[in-house]
Amino acid sequence: GFERALARAGLDPTAALVAEGTSDAAGGRVAARRLLDRPPGDRPTAVFCFNDQMAMGVYQVAAALGLDIPGDLSVIGVDDLDLVAEALDPGLTTVALPHREMGRWGMTTLLGLIDEREVPGSEPLLLRCELVERGSVGPPSP
Repeated sequence: GFERALARAGLDPTAALVAEGTSDAAGGRVAARRLLDRPPGDRPTAVFCFNDQMAMGVYQVAAALGLDIPGDLSVIGVDDLDLVAEALDPGLTTVALPHREMGRWGMTTLLGLIDEREVPGSEPLLLRCELVERGSVGPPSP
C-alpha cells in the first residue's frame, strides 16, 4: 500500500526509506536507528510510523541523537492512543483509526459467513480516518 501510494503521488517508491521493526517502542527504536543514525544530509526529515507505540521509540532515538521534534524531524503515528500520543512531548500527530466502523464491518462479515450469505469480503473497504494534529509535525529545517 505504501509503495503504491508513493507511485500514485508521482514519487519513486524505490527511493523511499523504509525500515521495519516490531510494532512496539523497541521496534520503533530499531527502525529509527536505521533511518536516523546517518549524516544530516542523508537523514529523513519526517518519519511515518506504523503505530503510535513505534513512534514512541522514534522519539527516544531522536532525543538520543539530539534531534528536535518537530524542528529537525517530523513524526506521525497511527492509532491515536491517548496514553502515547498525548503523553509525548511534543504531542504526537497521529491518524485516528475508525475502530468502531472497522469492528462493525468485521462483525457484519462474520455474521454473513455464519449465515452462509454472500459477503463482500474481497473488495477493498475504504473508511475515513481523521488526522489528529498535535505538535510533532513542522517544516523541514533549512
